[in-house]
Amino acid sequence: MSKGKLNRLVIENYVDGWDDPRLMTLAGLRRRGVTSTAINAFVRGIGITKSDSSMIRLERLEYHVREELNKTASLAMVVLHPLKVVITNLEPSSIIDLDAKKWPDAPVDDASSYYKVDFSLSLSMYWYYDGVLQKWVGWVTGQVRWGSY
Repeated sequence: MSKGKLNRLVIENYVDGWDDPRLMTLAGLRRRGVTSTAINAFVRGIGITKSDSSMIRLERLEYHVREELNKTASLAMVVLHPLKVVITNLEPSSIIDLDAKKWPDAPVDDASSYYKVDFSLSLSMYWYYDGVLQKWVGWVTGQVRWGSY
């Protein structure tokens, strides 16, 4: 959208100012929650052009925002219809420490990209089949985060 059209929206009070989250301005993107790292990666990704007719698809910005969030944000999911799993061959007093990823593309060698899950008979473990990932994914009740096992 051109600066003239954006200016008309601001002057005629269709939006709340240049930092309205509905506008594709830097201030609007920041109010929308887009990090400066994602904006910088997007700008580096599109490069410099001399053509006035180049259209940049919104999916390019969304890609860089997703990449940034995959590195920094922890995931949380909900299982609407979980399967209850009963473990019969584990001693009641034994506790097994499991490492669960905080996000899907977590580096294997970085210890800060994992969190500990104490697995014992006192925890309830639920499993469901994720059609997108094509695998069974586990959920530990009482924990805020998820992990794939």
